[in-house]
Amino acid sequence: KPNDEIITTDNSAKLRFSTDTIQFDTLLTTIGSVSKKVKIYNDSKNAVIISKIELENGENSVFELIINGKISQKVNDIQLLGKDSLLVIVKANLGDNNENGPYVLRDALIFKVNSNIQNVKLEAWGRDAHFIKNGELICNTTWINDKAYVISDSIIIPQDCELVIEKGCHILFKYNAKLIVKGSLKIIGDKNDFVRFFNDNDLSEVKEEALGYWRGIIFTETSKNNTLEYTHIENAFNGVYCEENTIDSIADITLKNVQISNMLNTAITSKGNDIIAQNCLLSNSVANLLKVEKSGNYHFTHCTFAHLGSGNKKEAISLVGDGKLTCINSIVWGNKKEEFTTDNFQLYLNKNLLKTQQNIENNILNTNPLFVNQIILNYELDSLSKAINEGIQTSILDDLN
Repeated sequence: KPNDEIITTDNSAKLRFSTDTIQFDTLLTTIGSVSKKVKIYNDSKNAVIISKIELENGENSVFELIINGKISQKVNDIQLLGKDSLLVIVKANLGDNNENGPYVLRDALIFKVNSNIQNVKLEAWGRDAHFIKNGELICNTTWINDKAYVISDSIIIPQDCELVIEKGCHILFKYNAKLIVKGSLKIIGDKNDFVRFFNDNDLSEVKEEALGYWRGIIFTETSKNNTLEYTHIENAFNGVYCEENTIDSIADITLKNVQISNMLNTAITSKGNDIIAQNCLLSNSVANLLKVEKSGNYHFTHCTFAHLGSGNKKEAISLVGDGKLTCINSIVWGNKKEEFTTDNFQLYLNKNLLKTQQNIENNILNTNPLFVNQIILNYELDSLSKAINEGIQTSILDDLN
């Protein structure tokens, strides 16, 4: 026989693994996880018999194995040739655990070769969820941070009604689902406990796959008195989409310490609204970060528009119509020569850093802001940035981070 087919019974024979721990980040109970893989290597020149592959918790395990294409919690007597490898696929299926907040479940994948017992640790963070189906919410509802909220289709906040979302809530959307606001949305996050809106399919680590997974938050013409504080919106088609509303001196939407990232279309689209934004970060949209199509009053202070993704097709800010934009102590930066376009908008731009071919006084033009690390989406400023200490005094004292 060839050496790689000769079975060794040497007690020194051991397996090698591609990882010593398989981890599943926060999974929703009753929803199966993505698959994780571990490769098992036989570095010996001879074959070995893996007499046992099993889960330590046996039939009580929340984990599921696929070995040689078959689902099994346990297999015996698998021959692995010399210098060969075996692929094991692991999934986690968490039942409702009646827990408030995240919890962790652990197990181990056990391998026995001759007298050697080895293991790969398994760890899954789970969270129970409220599953909310298509339809209107009860008027004047509050969501507390006890479980995640999973939106299966489209939900509506009725006109003259309010939805309050408390700090730390995670709102997850299934494919093409959306939140439609006909009344008022009030989000009360805090610096240490953001409210998150994102996709439900455990792809948040794979940004290009999650891009545009859900439709976003849509504010209709009847919506008013909306406040979003310490909120992160990600992986949607549009982050915030505003239908035409009454133009006056009262803000329809106030954004404070809000991050909107990874949009297939825009971070903010407005057909005509009054929007105030403070300490906000808009980043990585395929189209614009801010797109205004008609009119409105827009006031941005201490905001960053980081338009640096490789797939960007439009400028960071596009203003069409006869509205008014005030932008103070903010950064508009991207890969294009022109990241700021407008036609008839009234502009008040003071102490910003802008990427533009226009000659706009009282602003820093076309000087790299020196983000700490745009690759990992860290848009804090390096200590050498020309934007540091160049703004005017405002009432905003805390940074987003």
